[in-house]
Amino acid sequence: MGLLNSKRSSADEDTGKSDDEKRLATRKQKIAYVNQCISVLKEQKVLPEYLLVRKKKTNLLVDEDGYTAHEFYEQVADQNDISRTRLVPKSREKLRALQFVNYKIPRLDNNLNLVLWQAE
Repeated sequence: MGLLNSKRSSADEDTGKSDDEKRLATRKQKIAYVNQCISVLKEQKVLPEYLLVRKKKTNLLVDEDGYTAHEFYEQVADQNDISRTRLVPKSREKLRALQFVNYKIPRLDNNLNLVLWQAE
């Protein structure tokens, strides 16, 4: 075996499947998932809970007062000139990360592989 693509070819030899067979297997899994979702939609006439997203990941920070923002600054007196102040980024020790934010209204997942329309 040569150095070029040596890891990939050895992995293919271990599984015994070609790239076409792997693509076909993943395509069958996606089709099965879509068919399952379609059958649920036909039976219930409403969107099932697992298709909805109720919260999202965020990079907001919360300070000790409970304010949320992407960045926080402190007003610090300048050492050379007492009458001047400047803004300095707040240290991360006083801040904590806010992991998730809840949506007010649930939304559809952006990875949903279905096309939805309303029939009149």
